[in-house]
This record gives sequence, structure tokens and C-alpha cells, in this order.
Amino acid sequence: MKENLSAEIAEEFATLAEKVWGEKNGFHSYSWIPSNSSNPADKNIAFREIPELRLIAGITAPHTRPDMVIVFSPQKLLPAFAAAFLLALLLAFFATKILVRPLIQFVQHTAQNISTFEPLHLSRRTYKELAQIGSTFNILIEQLHQTKEQLNAEQQTSEAVHDQLKSEILTREQTHEKLLSEIATRKSAENYLQLFKNLFEHAIEGIIVTDKDARILTVNKSFTDITGYQPQEAIGRNPNMLSSGQQSANFYRKMWQSLQKNGSWFGEIINRKKDGTICPEWLSISQLKDKDNNTTHYFAFFHDISELKEKEKQISIMAYRDALTKLPNRAALEARLTKAISKAKREAGTLAVLFIDLDNFKNINDTLGHDKGDEVLIQVSKRINQVIRQEDTLSRLGGDEFILLSESIENESGIFHLAGRILSCLQEPFVIGFSELFINASIGIATYPNDGKNTNELIKNADMAMYRAKDEGKNKFVLFTQEMHENFLTHVRIENSIRTGLQKKEFIIYYQPKIDIPSERLTSFEALIRWNKNGLIIGPDKFIPIAEESGLIDKMSLYVLEEVCIFLNKLHTQGTSLLPVSVNMAPRTFNNLEIVETIDTILHKYRIDHKYIEFEITETTAMQDIHHTLKTMNRFRQRGISFSIDDFGTGYSSLSYLNEMPVSTLKIDKRFIDANDNHSRSIVSTIIAMSKQMQLKVIAEGVETGEQLDWLRTLGCNEAQGYFFAKPMPESDATQFIQNGQNS
Repeated sequence: MKENLSAEIAEEFATLAEKVWGEKNGFHSYSWIPSNSSNPADKNIAFREIPELRLIAGITAPHTRPDMVIVFSPQKLLPAFAAAFLLALLLAFFATKILVRPLIQFVQHTAQNISTFEPLHLSRRTYKELAQIGSTFNILIEQLHQTKEQLNAEQQTSEAVHDQLKSEILTREQTHEKLLSEIATRKSAENYLQLFKNLFEHAIEGIIVTDKDARILTVNKSFTDITGYQPQEAIGRNPNMLSSGQQSANFYRKMWQSLQKNGSWFGEIINRKKDGTICPEWLSISQLKDKDNNTTHYFAFFHDISELKEKEKQISIMAYRDALTKLPNRAALEARLTKAISKAKREAGTLAVLFIDLDNFKNINDTLGHDKGDEVLIQVSKRINQVIRQEDTLSRLGGDEFILLSESIENESGIFHLAGRILSCLQEPFVIGFSELFINASIGIATYPNDGKNTNELIKNADMAMYRAKDEGKNKFVLFTQEMHENFLTHVRIENSIRTGLQKKEFIIYYQPKIDIPSERLTSFEALIRWNKNGLIIGPDKFIPIAEESGLIDKMSLYVLEEVCIFLNKLHTQGTSLLPVSVNMAPRTFNNLEIVETIDTILHKYRIDHKYIEFEITETTAMQDIHHTLKTMNRFRQRGISFSIDDFGTGYSSLSYLNEMPVSTLKIDKRFIDANDNHSRSIVSTIIAMSKQMQLKVIAEGVETGEQLDWLRTLGCNEAQGYFFAKPMPESDATQFIQNGQNS
């Protein structure tokens, strides 16, 4: 019971101490157990802080009993109690100050000397108790000093041990990391070794490793697959076991020289397999050296290039052979011709180039088909090859064109004899399926050095001579002459001048009147082109053929039509009555698939009605592609454009087709009007009579005399044009001619 009570009081005392330290100044009550009693008693404590001593001083007194308060009068006791209490406080203050002075001195001295641990010297006035305390403190300080030194030594030892342990731990970590690095390097090396082993075994190239004396140490699987030799058959032997014998000793000597000088060699080599098969290979050899730069091994790899060589051969055939006839093509011909020219130049020799073109070959393709035409070309190439010399080269340029290169020609007689054999071999019919075909050829010949000094000149001049052969009737050969070359240059110059003239509008339009024979009145004009070259008027016969050959006739035909539209537009602006104008249309222009749309565009541009335009086409043009002709003419006819057949009677006509064509007029050629013989007059009479039956108008060209006009009038011819009425005139004169005709 007492123990429990003491614990409670102790707890209350601890609480009181906290309050005292917290409040610094004040008054409190608490419970206390005296030493001579077991019962707790209540006490009061008054306390106050002494800052200069850094202490809190207090005084305790027994708690006043309640019954005592009842006996005495509070009014009488309160002043006395207050005075006593203040006196007690003063006494307690001075007593405490006297008692604690030595302790304060001890504390101050200790605070000043604690860093040096100097001994404490007490004065004689110090109380005995404090002397003992000081002595005890001195002992404690000495012990603390010794303990500190011991602790410092132990700390130094501990730090040394710690540093040693740290060093050992760091060394162990470094050793561990180094060990891990070595393990990783070893694993990486093992992985690389395994990788290299796999590469060695599974490489598609054959691999050989030899020692410094070129004895085979190892080979891979592809070596066996390519050569047929098992590893045990190759190890210990020299790689020359694969030699085919097709390379010379000089080849191998240069190979080893390059290997020793450069440390490697690569190139194409021909080896022999175990079964004796010859195998072209691409071989690469390298030296392996040690740190002292001494050769220790040779390393070689190779692969079979048989398939590649075969493809190269096929590519060469495709590049230098004609796919159809298997003859050399133009590229191969030019290469051989260049070499032949070089040889002839060195030896002062002669060679000939024969340009061979089949006559009318297009008809075979058009009638029998291109497959039959290809069969003809194959048979032609075989026949020609049978009649030429072995040293001659026959090549195909394309289409139906062949070129023969004949070297070492002694004279022109030998060339003519060779060309004659070629024409003769083609005389026999060609059997294609169940049909027999007859083929002729035109041949142009050019010789070195007379007709050309290089490949291009010889081929060009032979081609020019071939066209001369065609112009002279085909199925013949013609030798190139300098006159042909000059004509060719003239042709080129005129062609270039035509191009420039069209751009500069050097071409002018002349108009020739057409006259109604019964009334002799003007009915229409024909537009005729002339070339005003530097003030000189050039007729169409000088440039129209060249324009047709060069393809410029299309541009020229449209040029004429546009100039006619400009002329009609001027007449309309001047208030002059418009008359139809006929324009000649070339075959090439008329067969253009977009010709109708092109003409519509031009007429729309100048606001010219279609009825004022008439197109003149020849019989040959009309009959080239009759279906296209009929379709195109009908489209024009629907727009109001009329057609006339020019130079009727000079070509070939089909009256049935002529009857189907929307033609309004037939023009009789001038040569029939000029002729005085009965035969020509009969033709004219027949044409006029036939036209009447077909309800077609007839115009006679080239009327130059009154007798011709009277004769035509008696036959019933409708119109005439010619010098008898007027020559072709420029635009200004044509305008005046129209106005005069209107006035009359």
C-alpha cells in the first residue's frame, strides 16, 4: 500500500518539478511522505528564479489545516502571515546564496577549464563538503582524461582497422569486378569462337586454311560441296590439287608475287572438280601473320561462278545478237567494223559494207501477219549466209534491214559479184506454211577508204546507195558515189531551211482561179504554196518531195490552211464576197487520226465556215486505207467541207469505192489536156462521160489555149483552170481578181 502511494507521490513530484521549471516563479501544493511516518502529508512550495546563478530557489512549508482557519479570524491573521512569509523568503534567499556560492565558483571554474582538464584548486574558505566534491571531481577529471586518451588510441586503432578493412573490401570488389570482366571476356571469346566456327562451317563459299608452306590444314563443308573432295582427302595436300591446267605457270607466278607483295590476291580462276568437271571460280587469298610480321597461315575462300558465267554469256548474246535470226546486231556489227577498219588501215586494205533491204516486205506483214514475216526473215538470213564467205559478217539491224561486212576485197568486181550472189539466192520462192512467197532486195554498197573513213560514214553512205537502188526500180545493187553524198547534203540543207522558213513565214500562198466553162465566170480558187527565199520565188516541185520525206508536209499542209483562213477573213472584213478555196492535203496529213479535230480548231479560230473549204486528195491517198478514208471524208462532209480527187487518171482507182466516197469533183490531170494524141483525148472524154453518170463535177487542169477550152466545152466539162485564164497569183492580186469579176 505504502509502495503504491509512494509511486503516486513520486509521479506527482515529477509533475511539480516540471511545473516549477516551466513557470520559473510561483506557488504550488504537493504531497510528501515524512521519514518518520508512512502517511503522506500535504506541503506548499514557493519558488523564484535566480538568473545570475541559473537556479530556481524555493521554500516549503506544511499545508495549513482547515479547522485552524475556522478558529482564527482571517482579518487578524492575514497580515501577520504575510509578513512572516516574506521574512522567510528573505532568509531563505540569503541562506541559499551563502550555501551555493562555492558550488557556483566550482561550476564557473569547471566551465573555464573543462577544455584543458586542469585540476581544481579550492580556497581554504570552501566548505569541507565542497572540498570533497572537488577532490572527487579531480579524480573523475583525471580518469576522464585517461579515458579520453585511451579512447583516442582505441579510435586510432579502430580507424586503422577500418581503413584496412575498407582497402581490403575495395581490393576484393576490384578483384571481383576484374574476375567478372575476365569471365565476360572469356564467355564473349567463346561465343565468338563458336560464331566463327558456325560461319566457317556454314559459309556458302569454300574455305581453305593452310600453313605457311601451303599445306591444307582444314576445309569447310562448302569446299566439299563445290569440289567433291572430302576433308580427309584434302588435308595435308597442296591446293594445286584443284588445278585444271588451263592457267599458265606465269599466271600462278604473278598470283604469288601479288600475294607476297600485297598480302592478298583475288581474281577469277579455272579449277577442276574431283569428277573432272571444269569449274570457273572467284578466288580470294590472304596471308595471316604473327606479331613479328611472319607469315603463319594462308586463308582462301572461293565460290563457283559457273552460273554467273552462263548468264554473262546469255547477256552477251542478248546484247550482241539479234533475238530472231541470231545474227550479230548493230552493236556487234559496229564493234567488228571498227576492228576491220583499223586492220584495213594498218594493212592498206579495202573492205565493203553492203546495206540490204527487202523490197515490199511490209506487204507480207500486213497480209500474212508478223509471225509469217518473222519466218521469212529467218529464211532470208540463212540463204544469205550460205552464199557469203566464212570471214564475212552478216548482221541484222532490225525490221527487214541487213548489213554485210566483207573484208579483204581486191576490187569492185569482187564486190559486184558478191552482191549479185545475194540477189540470186533470193530469187527462189520462200515456202511459208502452204504458201510460196517471192522476195526481192535492194542493196547499197559503200567501200573503205573511198566512201567513208569510219563506221558511221560507211553505214550511212551504204544506206544512201540502197535508197538510190529502190528509186531506180528495186531488186538491184548500187554503189555509193560522191554525187549521192552531195545530193544528200543538199537534201539536208533544204530540209533545215524548210523548218526555218515555216517558223519565219517565208512560205506564201498563191491563188489560181477556177472558171466555169459555159459562163466563163469565177467559181473558186486553188491555194498553191510558194517559197519566197530571199526574194526568189521557189516552186513546190523543189521542196514538196523533201517535205514529204522529212515529215514536214504535215506542218506545211496546216500552214497553208491557216494562211487561207487568214485570207478569207480579210476578204470578209473588206466586204468582198467569199469564194470557196481548195487546199491540197498530203497523204500523211489526211491519214492522221485526229485530222478532223485539228481542222475544226483552225477554222473555229478564224471563224471560217466549213463550206468555204475544199480538200483536194490524190487517188493514191484515197485508196491507201479505204476504211479510214471513207470515215474521215464523211465526217468532213457532215461539216460542209467538199472533196475533189486531184490528178484523176494518173493513179489507180476503184470505181466501186469511188461511188461510195462523198466526192463532188474530179480533176483531170494537166498531162491529158496537153496531149494531142487520140488516146489521151479518149481518156478525157471517158472521164467526163463517167462523171456525168455519177453526177460529179469535172475540172480540167492546165488549160492554156482557146482550142483546149473549146474542146472541153464540146465534151461538157464543167470548169477549167490554167494559164489561159490566169496564172497563180499572190493574195493582193487574187483580191483584185475577185472584185473585177464581181464588177463584170
